[in-house]
Amino acid sequence: MMKRLVLVLLLLAAGVSSQAVPVLQPGETYQCWQFSNPQNPAMPEINQNPNGIPMAQIGSPFQLMWDNGVWSGQAMNIVIELPNFLPQNPYKLVYVEMVYMGDVTLSWVQDNLGKDFTKISSEIADVVGTPWKKISDVWRVEPNPPFEKICYGVSGTAAAAAIDSFCVRTFCVPEPLTLSLLGLGSLVLFRRK
Repeated sequence: MMKRLVLVLLLLAAGVSSQAVPVLQPGETYQCWQFSNPQNPAMPEINQNPNGIPMAQIGSPFQLMWDNGVWSGQAMNIVIELPNFLPQNPYKLVYVEMVYMGDVTLSWVQDNLGKDFTKISSEIADVVGTPWKKISDVWRVEPNPPFEKICYGVSGTAAAAAIDSFCVRTFCVPEPLTLSLLGLGSLVLFRRK
């Protein structure tokens, strides 16, 4: 439990933001969609994922509109597919940040077989001086699959729903044995010097 809390705090302290590109450590990925064009499915504007190109599909049963980097409609969802590192570590943390208007009506993270993963923290904050909100969620993905799908749904109330940006940072957590072997390896190298 303490290890999980420390990892979440480290991830949050890293300052994932749709405005800043983070400096990544080994085993991390970062991808961010700011929807600079109306392509759908969309490639991320920022892709720091060495495992492949993540894609975002925006869908809606109603009319869906793109204008100046914003998707809007009465209700919509976004599905992201993220490729993973091989071999996969035992688990990973997935940090999701979405800037939106409306209400978040669904959110899930699944593996390639449709297994759901656990959300371990969630926070919604107003973007100061704007009608936008920002949701920040952390998910625990265990065991780590070949890829995961991330889905968020937004619906409007009096006005249309909208999504301005969607950013995902992943942090693969190696098993304790791997960490121990890495530590022993560095001790051996240190003794040789």
